[in-house]
Amino acid sequence: MPKTTWTAHSFSVETEGAGPDTATTSIEVFDPAGVGHVLTMKYERQTDGTWTLTTTMPPADGTVVSGTVSEIRFAFDGSFLGVTGPTTQITLQFAGQPAPQTIDLKFGVAGGFDGVTQVGDDTNVQAKSQDGYAAGNLATLSVDAKGTIVGFFTNGISRNLEHIGVADFANPEGLSREGDTAFSQSANSGVPQLGEADNGVTGAMRSGVLEASNVDIASEFVNLIQAQRGFQANARVITTTDALLAELVNIVR
Repeated sequence: MPKTTWTAHSFSVETEGAGPDTATTSIEVFDPAGVGHVLTMKYERQTDGTWTLTTTMPPADGTVVSGTVSEIRFAFDGSFLGVTGPTTQITLQFAGQPAPQTIDLKFGVAGGFDGVTQVGDDTNVQAKSQDGYAAGNLATLSVDAKGTIVGFFTNGISRNLEHIGVADFANPEGLSREGDTAFSQSANSGVPQLGEADNGVTGAMRSGVLEASNVDIASEFVNLIQAQRGFQANARVITTTDALLAELVNIVR
């Protein structure tokens, strides 16, 4: 019987996308004064398969000095390939600001799907995040273990404002008591050695915590009972002496 030989061949089919050739998104950015401005970003596919991004904003907010990013490329699997155009930055002149502001655009990691992609799905593009922020007022303060004063602002930003130093002495027992819990340097204590909290021999800062009492309650109760018994004994001595004196007065009469 004759044999039939089959040979397998692999092939691929490339089909032009059927969706729209443009995609638009918007994002709010902030100028150096903390004023928000809405940018509109329009992606448009070119005849060579690359995409071009064009940025616009309302005339009242300022002007776009340079708002085009060209030659945004994607791989055959739809992952972001890279930008072969001259720049990935846009430059804006915001109203009321003395100098233009440059913004870096991040499209994702080359070869990955963490940023913009081009896959067989409905066109949808989003500007996920930006690192600018509006002007804010100081809302609360916190002190960490190392004595750093951290300020929390109403716009969600936190900043290290100042640092609390900690002093150590060669002889802490030689400090001069000034009253309450205050002490001062003396000849016996030596000079203060300033350092950072929670480092070496210095203690850590505890924000919002009250210091517990170092008094032994049991010992203080014992001392209180002893004082009471002593007062009672002294009172009996005075009573007895008073009775003796009264009896003496009666004898004299």
